[in-house]
Amino acid sequence: MHRNQIISLLNSYLTLYPKELDLVNSFKDFINTYDDCFERTQALGHLTASACLLNSNLDSMFLLYHKKLKKWLQPGGHADGNTDLFSVALTEVHEETGLCDLNPLMQGIFDLDIHQIPAFNGQSAHLHYDCRFLLNTSLDKFMANNESIDAAWVKLDEVSKLTSEESILRMIRKTKAFLNR
Repeated sequence: MHRNQIISLLNSYLTLYPKELDLVNSFKDFINTYDDCFERTQALGHLTASACLLNSNLDSMFLLYHKKLKKWLQPGGHADGNTDLFSVALTEVHEETGLCDLNPLMQGIFDLDIHQIPAFNGQSAHLHYDCRFLLNTSLDKFMANNESIDAAWVKLDEVSKLTSEESILRMIRKTKAFLNR
């Protein structure tokens, strides 16, 4: 049963982004192959959830400078067995920002990404199968967290000055397209 929700979300995502068929199929193959795909104990990789979080003016994205990965990233994290990835994204954003007024700007998955996490503290390198959701908040003040060195609201047009990460820049392109529809 736990697979039905994520497979349904992936199918809906594919109707919005048909050119991402190979990526969606990679997610489905992983989910259908590993019963423990929602657990971080799955050594090859696991499902994660994150958010492209926009401010109330819809002109800035919230980014964190991740202490371990040394990159500017969106808030998010491990499912740890929770099969409701939207709920995981909300929880992770709240834990990493302190923000609680979080609202979806669209139903379903906004972006997908598979990325390599390097070996660290005895944990081998593995993949994150990240499902990303588009959220906004009316609150601007956030709190620091122990997983990040820095955090900031960054104007959509200025994100590329902080990072060249294609997965972040792709979310910016998708955000602009969504807002201009």
